[in-house]
Amino acid sequence: MDKTEILNLSVMNQTSTFNVKVDNTYYNLDAVKQLTICGITFSLDKEVELKMNVESKVSKLSDALKGWSKRSLSIFGRNLVLKTFGLSQIIYTMQNTLYPPDVIKKNPENMLRLHLEQKTR
Repeated sequence: MDKTEILNLSVMNQTSTFNVKVDNTYYNLDAVKQLTICGITFSLDKEVELKMNVESKVSKLSDALKGWSKRSLSIFGRNLVLKTFGLSQIIYTMQNTLYPPDVIKKNPENMLRLHLEQKTR
């Protein structure tokens, strides 16, 4: 039970410690403010969720695309980079998180910039 965390999803009940019974043994678990499962952060604070799930992923994507844009990749190489770093990372979080409309518009612009800024070989 060392790595077990519990997130209190109830706004009404502000209990900070929970008594949990497992195999006739009681454990006291402290509630956490945020919890990350498979790369998705859950929290009662929507700003924390937005920052951890959306803003951090978008900034990582932008950094990855900037690093690759300095290389003279062919159109096929740029397409592979977009599929690997761009689409897969963003689609996974978009399936589990509400993205604001401005972020949804900005992501394709960043991806297209990588495709259009370079000359093809």
